[in-house]
Amino acid sequence: MDPNQRKVTSRKTVFSPPRPNSQSKRQVSIQQTTQGPIYFSSKCCAKEIKISQDTLSVSCDIGYCTARILRGVSQGAWYWEYLIHEGRNTCDMHSRVRVGVQSRYGNYNGPISINKHGYCYGQGKREGELPQEILKKKKNGYRFWNEDGKGHGATYGEDYHPGDYVGCLLVWSYGGGQKNASLEFFKNGISQQVAFPTILNINELYPSVSLYYGAVVTINPGLPVKIPQTGIKYKVLNQLMTN
Repeated sequence: MDPNQRKVTSRKTVFSPPRPNSQSKRQVSIQQTTQGPIYFSSKCCAKEIKISQDTLSVSCDIGYCTARILRGVSQGAWYWEYLIHEGRNTCDMHSRVRVGVQSRYGNYNGPISINKHGYCYGQGKREGELPQEILKKKKNGYRFWNEDGKGHGATYGEDYHPGDYVGCLLVWSYGGGQKNASLEFFKNGISQQVAFPTILNINELYPSVSLYYGAVVTINPGLPVKIPQTGIKYKVLNQLMTN
């Protein structure tokens, strides 16, 4: 049984995501609708997570909390992307985001990689109250995992910022009689290389996001706004949620 499962309603409408800045060429709005599948749900997130009416955007005003979509994937290749919004920076803390995947046994009360059931790509370190132009000079992002019960982190790819689209490509395969998944991340359609080439001993993974002190993120479950540079034929989450 899912250790996070709670008897609560599927929709929890408590906030509206910010509109993209019309003066920014980097931000492109994702067309959303109040009708259709439920993506993020109060059944599958920390109680502190706030979910928009269309269930595509999530926010959190405290330390790391995680939300995952209602359905996981267990075969094939899948791609989805997140639009990173300006954070609200509550409590004088810098908002941070981690995106990735989690099994049904992952913990919502912390970042995706708090236990061995999650893998993710996080923003670079934030040190003090630094201006945005200085933060953008910090070029590295990080990848986080916890397969052996000990948290691990390593520099990975580029850092990302509000206005960026962060894509996730999850590919399942079989070899040597064993099921395997690989996870690759993209920043504005550009591959950051495969972060996790061999994810074993997990039969199903759920697209997930972790939010820290005012972070706001919108998932795009349809055709990517930033087309990923990959030769792999993939499906998008709309195909998962409507089947």
